[in-house]
Amino acid sequence: MKKLLSVLLAIAMLVMCLAFTACGDNSGKPDNGVNGGIGNNEQGDDEKDPPKLSDPEQIVVDNRFANGFNVKGQQDGIGTVFGKLTYDDDTVTPSWSLGQWYCGYYNSAVEKPKDNDEYNPAYNILNATKTFNANLGLYTWSDASKVLRVNPAEGTLYARLEGTKEYNAPRVDGGPWPHLLMEYGCQSGYRLDDLYSLTLNFDYTLKMFKGDMGSGLNTDIHCAQFPFYCVIQNRNRESAGYGQYVWFGACMFDNRQDFTMTFAQADVGSEDKLATNSFIYQVGQRAYLSAPVKVDEKIEIKWDMLPYMRAAYQTARERGFLGDTEWEDLYATSGNFGWEITGTYDAAIQIDKFEIMAVKELKE
Repeated sequence: MKKLLSVLLAIAMLVMCLAFTACGDNSGKPDNGVNGGIGNNEQGDDEKDPPKLSDPEQIVVDNRFANGFNVKGQQDGIGTVFGKLTYDDDTVTPSWSLGQWYCGYYNSAVEKPKDNDEYNPAYNILNATKTFNANLGLYTWSDASKVLRVNPAEGTLYARLEGTKEYNAPRVDGGPWPHLLMEYGCQSGYRLDDLYSLTLNFDYTLKMFKGDMGSGLNTDIHCAQFPFYCVIQNRNRESAGYGQYVWFGACMFDNRQDFTMTFAQADVGSEDKLATNSFIYQVGQRAYLSAPVKVDEKIEIKWDMLPYMRAAYQTARERGFLGDTEWEDLYATSGNFGWEITGTYDAAIQIDKFEIMAVKELKE
C-alpha cells in the first residue's frame, strides 16, 4: 500500500510540473492573453510597464549646413565673427561657426602673434579661393593649409587641414596648434534628466592621412585627431552653478592608436595656448567603434551618449568641477567637431551624416 501511494504521489507531482511548464512557456514572446497566461494588465510585482517615449527629435540646428558658416579669427579666444562663408545668398544668417585657431601662427611675420591682425592672412579661410562645381553641388574654399567642401543640398562636408603647411619645425610642448573646427548649436529645451536616450548618428570616412615626423616625433604632443564634442551645461537660472559646463566628447580619429582610451581632465592651457579651464570627458573609442579607423573605410556611428554623459557628470564632480550643479540642471546646448593637428601631418575627412537624436521619457 505504501509503495502504491508513493507511485500515485509521484504521478500527481509530475502532472503538476508539466502543467506549470506549459503555462509558463511562450517561446520568449509576450503573452497576448489568449492562452490564459499573465496578461498586460495583470503583471507580476517584478515587472514594470515600459516607459512612454516621444518620437525621436533631431536637435542640431541646421545639421545639413544649409546656411553656411560664421568665421571667427585665427587668434584663439576671440569670439568675434570676422566674416562668413555662404553659398549663393550672402544675406543669409549662418547657423554654424568655423574656428580656425592658430592657423598661420608659425608662418606669420610676427613671432608669437597675439592679435588677429598679426597672423598670416594666407591662412585665413575668409581669404580663401572659392569654387562651385554645379554638377556635384559642391562649394569649396581653399587657403594655404585648409580645404572646406560642402554640399548643402545633401548635408555633406569635407574638411582638410595640412600640418605640413602650418609648421616650419616640430611643435614643442606647450606650443599652440592649428584647428579647423565646425561649431554647432542645439535646439533649446533638452534637459538630460528628461531624456530616455540621446543618440549620435555620425557617418564619416577618413579620406587622407599622411606624414612622418621621423626622429622629431613625440607621441605625447604630436598627433592628428578629429574630436567631437557636445557641451552639457547648467541652464537652470535658479541654480548657483548656472553656466557651468563639461566638454563631453568622442574621438573619431587619432593616428597614435587603434582605439583611444577614456580621457578626463581639465582643459588647461599655457602661456602661448589659451584654454577654457572647464572639464573635458572624452569617451574611449570602444564604446562607439567596432574597428580601427582606416583610410577610405566608411564608418557609421549610432551611439546613445546619455549613460556616458551621466558618467562624465559624476567624474567631473569627483574631480572638483560642477560643485553647484545637479544632474537635473544639465542640458545639451552646443558643440563642435573638427581637426586639431599638433604634428606635421596632413589629414582629411568626409562627413555624410550628422544628427543628434533626442527621445524624451514622457511623464504621466
